[in-house]
Parts: sequence; C-alpha cells; structure tokens
Amino acid sequence: MEEYSRGKATADKSTGRMPKLDSRQKRSLKRIRNRWCKAHKDWRIAQWKEVVYSDESTFTLFPTTGRVYVWRKEAYDLDCLKPTVKHGGGSVMVWGAISWYGVGPIIAVKGTMKADHYRDVENQV
Repeated sequence: MEEYSRGKATADKSTGRMPKLDSRQKRSLKRIRNRWCKAHKDWRIAQWKEVVYSDESTFTLFPTTGRVYVWRKEAYDLDCLKPTVKHGGGSVMVWGAISWYGVGPIIAVKGTMKADHYRDVENQV
C-alpha cells in the first residue's frame, strides 16, 4: 500500500506542504488583531514614535527540514549534492529591532531567549 501511495503521489505531482491553521485558530488570531487595531486606531504620530518592534529568529547552518529538488544529469555531480551533517550542523539566533527612528543592531543571542535575557538584549540597544 505504501508503494502504491508513494507512486500515486508522484504521478499526481503532489508535494509536501505545511499544515494550514484550522479555522478556530484563524478566528482567534483575527479577533486579537482586530482588538489591537481598534485600541491603536486613534494614536498620534508622537505615540507611534515611542514604539519599538523587535523579533528574534534562528537560522540553521544546514537546514534539516523541508525537501530540496534539483534538476540533474549526474546523481553525484557536486552541483547536485546536498551537504549533510549530524544534528543540523549548528544554528545561530539573532535579535533585531526597528522603530520610527530606524533599524537597530542585530545581536547574536546565546542560548534561548527568555524574559531576563530579552531585557539584557534590549538594554544593550
């Protein structure tokens, strides 16, 4: 059965996809965004000048998730090989921020980003 399914998926040109949010999550997030917009719709420019948007992101050196497709003539041609390493080969987490006044620095984060660590990073800026 597995071989049939795999063959059928290939024949149908089906590909892997990320799961969609279910409608309950969509409705909940929509309500939260709507409340936030209503709460801030009358803000003046001076208030927006005080806002700082920040986020962190992790980048893996050799991503282990997702599929990569190549067009190839030779199976082991160097241009057609995907390098692999155990455990993803490491990663780096960075934090950055933007505001009315511009872009802040990108700061490398060691370990995980917890509340106390977050405050330390913000104080560096």
